[in-house]
Amino acid sequence: MCSKIDKKIVKQFVEKYGEDFYNYINNSNLEPKFSQKKEGGRITRPSNSYFQFKPVVSKYASDKNLSLIYKGELIILSSNQGYLAKVAAELWKELPEVQKNKFRRLYELAKDRLQREHPDYKYSPNRSKAKFKANCQKKKPKKADRNINVINNTFTHDNNINQQMNVEVPFQPVMFPVSSPDFQNCVNDYFPPLDYNQNQLVWNSNSPILPSSSSSPLSDASREFPFTVTVSNIPLDTFYPVSNDLTDNDILFSVPDISSDFDFGGFY
Repeated sequence: MCSKIDKKIVKQFVEKYGEDFYNYINNSNLEPKFSQKKEGGRITRPSNSYFQFKPVVSKYASDKNLSLIYKGELIILSSNQGYLAKVAAELWKELPEVQKNKFRRLYELAKDRLQREHPDYKYSPNRSKAKFKANCQKKKPKKADRNINVINNTFTHDNNINQQMNVEVPFQPVMFPVSSPDFQNCVNDYFPPLDYNQNQLVWNSNSPILPSSSSSPLSDASREFPFTVTVSNIPLDTFYPVSNDLTDNDILFSVPDISSDFDFGGFY
């Protein structure tokens, strides 16, 4: 597609040399452009009337050394194939029908010669074979939704899990009886150590989970008043993992409200 500048340059070439070019055609001995035999025995298709005309424009531009200065830049038409093709197309468009018929006859001569020399000729375009191209869009790796690894029916916490792992393993809860050592180990990971005494579970005040900072109002109170948890009504479904071996009344917890026994100093 021609830009505005290209159109101006082409127009100047046609206006400057068009009339002389048409006279050149009338006084020239025009010869047809015949088909040629390429490597591998392939024979080219005979050139149509326009492609019989274009080589004449190229020869004329070279013989006359057509050139043009546009905004201080020298443009030599025979050395610039882009402008040469555009000038040839514009000259063909303005060429009278009488002169166009000359090039149509050249095309017929080239076609007749091809049929005489190669009667079995059939046009077969030399199309390049399509090449398979892989899809350039790659799937983005999925990010893990949970920092939990499930391996051989056990689960462990992994704080350094790769957030760009390509395979996302769905989380599956592990089911085992409450009495099993595995369950006790899992509970100890979430709850502080408990001392079992008949129907009461006494929170050990020396547990490292309790606040150890001297600035915390709970640190001194926890040493003087051990927290007592009495078995009563806390739903089992608050515990995890869930075991099908448990019933609603097997293990129930409640914590009595003893906040009035402490002075938290506006901690709330």
